[in-house]
Amino acid sequence: MSLRIFVLTGFVVLCSHLSSLTYAQDNSPARGIPSDDFANSRQQSTPSNAGKSGATKTQPATTKANRRNNSAVARRKETYKLVERVEPQVNRRRSKNTPQVKPNPKETATIEEVGVTMWRLRPPRNTDTGPKLPVKVDDSVQMWTPERISVNTQFQSGDRVRLAIESKRPGYLYVINSEMYRDGRVGKPVLLFPFPIQQDNQVEAGVLVDIPGQSDVPPYFYIDPKAPGYVGELLLVIISPRPLDGLQLGEGKDQEIINVDLLAQWEEQWGTDVNLYMKDGGEGEALTDSEQQAACGASTRQLVRENPGTQNAGSTPCGAKTRRLTREEPLPQNIYRVSVPKDQPVIIPVRISVTR
Repeated sequence: MSLRIFVLTGFVVLCSHLSSLTYAQDNSPARGIPSDDFANSRQQSTPSNAGKSGATKTQPATTKANRRNNSAVARRKETYKLVERVEPQVNRRRSKNTPQVKPNPKETATIEEVGVTMWRLRPPRNTDTGPKLPVKVDDSVQMWTPERISVNTQFQSGDRVRLAIESKRPGYLYVINSEMYRDGRVGKPVLLFPFPIQQDNQVEAGVLVDIPGQSDVPPYFYIDPKAPGYVGELLLVIISPRPLDGLQLGEGKDQEIINVDLLAQWEEQWGTDVNLYMKDGGEGEALTDSEQQAACGASTRQLVRENPGTQNAGSTPCGAKTRRLTREEPLPQNIYRVSVPKDQPVIIPVRISVTR
């Protein structure tokens, strides 16, 4: 009898070990992922889409050669390489009696992806042909070019930065900002988006949410480190299948979140390791017309403590957007990939490192 129990126990342990190995293999990050999956969540390119992007009736008819070229572009695949595995741990100050929340089990996990493109504004070059944005330089306003950069770029004081977020699935977008310090602490959390909080924040594939909005004053984050020990910014990007309730904001204009315990519970419950993939190529490319036209125009606040712009504040985040990006148009520079239980919010930590 003892021998049979021993054999059975050994068999169970072996199965458990093999199961854990299989789970680890299934959830281990791939060194590279193709762009097809993210691109296919967008709508297909059609003549009506082309019209929305600015085409006019006076344009010549599409030739066979053009169709062949378009097909070649449509078939072109881009590769994203794994560059980092981002851990979710955030050292927030909260009440001592805050209950610990156990994460949801991963047995029902699905793969979710969020695209993030960061732009740094620079003086224009003679070869630049795309959109430009106004930048205040001393006492004048100049039109500068936004160009793609990596999210793990080491930013400098004085940099002017923007970001665009694209959700692969429909949902509700929230972006929360905190300053990061050398000892691992983070500062007070501030709701960057939606602004104001009452604004509709629904998103969908192919629609870029520009933060700040292109019509904001100024339309960029100005990196201005002041506090001792400051090392950068932490942006929490949350895509939820349903609106999130319970956030309490202070009376100031910066939308500071005062019930930090609730945010900490969300981070514990939904936070998990996130794999960051970067597009092979693309850094240094300028903003395109199609990306500008597909971007939402809602106002947001600045990372530096300035009065937020209020132009074009509407009831929806996309305001007067003209179109959505199609499968053939520029993809995000970075894709955050995470395995989460079905119908659970996705929470992505985007860290902006700054050197003085």
